[in-house]
Amino acid sequence: MGALADQLKQDHDDMRTIVAVLAEMASRFDEGEQVPADDLREIVGYMDVFVNRCHHAKEERFLFPALEEAGLQRIGGPLEIMTAEHELEANFLTGMNDAVARYANGDGQSGQVITQYARDYGALLTRDMEQEDQLIYPLAEQQLPERRQEEILTQFEQVEQEVLGPSRHDAYHTMAHELAERYLN
Repeated sequence: MGALADQLKQDHDDMRTIVAVLAEMASRFDEGEQVPADDLREIVGYMDVFVNRCHHAKEERFLFPALEEAGLQRIGGPLEIMTAEHELEANFLTGMNDAVARYANGDGQSGQVITQYARDYGALLTRDMEQEDQLIYPLAEQQLPERRQEEILTQFEQVEQEVLGPSRHDAYHTMAHELAERYLN
């Protein structure tokens, strides 16, 4: 596997961890337990910044256009589907963020709303990652010359600098693993 796909798949590894944490939080709500509002805000913040504004931006701003240039059809093809799924994930995230804010302000009923958004978002993000891992990233490695892949990796670094800040990728990796320690062990 090339460096381009490896980097995106490493993002997916942490994102899968976050989906597992979300599933556990949803299960706790189902069992009538409370989930700390700070943890909910942290996970929604992770999904907004790392998943939506960073990872998806890498794909949509640089990888998908490069694949189009290489001949992959956007309209009616996998790139259109991936972009539409990213938009739907962002909508779920907006709804979950609103529900978390209500929960943090004492609205006990919002736990079930968070649960539904968590499950819907988790299922969609999981499907999105599987499609990218199995279809989009292998296509990128096959269709894009190594030099073009290197250019895209440089652009990915710029996105991370813009969105996460200097040397902050590891902080998001650590955040995912700290949440996993709290909820999955």
